[in-house]
Amino acid sequence: MTTSFTTEKVLFDARHSAGEGPAANTNWHVVNDTVMGGVSESSFARTDEGARFSGTVSLDHGGGFASVRAPERNTDISNATGFLIETRGDGKTYKWTAYTDTAGPVSYRASFTPSGEWQEIFLPFTDLIPFRRGHQLDSAPPFDASHLRTFGILISDRQAGPFQIDLRTVAAVRRHPDEG
Repeated sequence: MTTSFTTEKVLFDARHSAGEGPAANTNWHVVNDTVMGGVSESSFARTDEGARFSGTVSLDHGGGFASVRAPERNTDISNATGFLIETRGDGKTYKWTAYTDTAGPVSYRASFTPSGEWQEIFLPFTDLIPFRRGHQLDSAPPFDASHLRTFGILISDRQAGPFQIDLRTVAAVRRHPDEG
């Protein structure tokens, strides 16, 4: 059985120049553990092949995470069933994060571990788990795809040291299982 996808909305495409619409915007916002006294460092920048989120996670001073988020904009992706990201990594586990207008400071997360080669990874909305300030929530509402505010990447879980993950495209897609 193979799987196919219908793209409902391209949310990010690093292959386009910065002047070609909001999906090409690489002006993402870095949020590291420095907000709570940590010393982790990271950056997000365009490369020849896409965009790169890289840096160093430090566990010093109670820290241990680095993250980056796309520019905020209200987007209805309710016709989709998940995110399809084109990425390559360093073998570390990352978390995809999504925020909505309806859930306040709750982030919805799904873990993924990209290989060192470019690949597409599908992250179904049903796999997104609600978190607030690093703690899983049992009573938060499910992810509301009709009110996506922003999305991004997080590295945490005591993975100290240098990291690097590349991102080429992000799309909201509808998954279609095919016979075959």
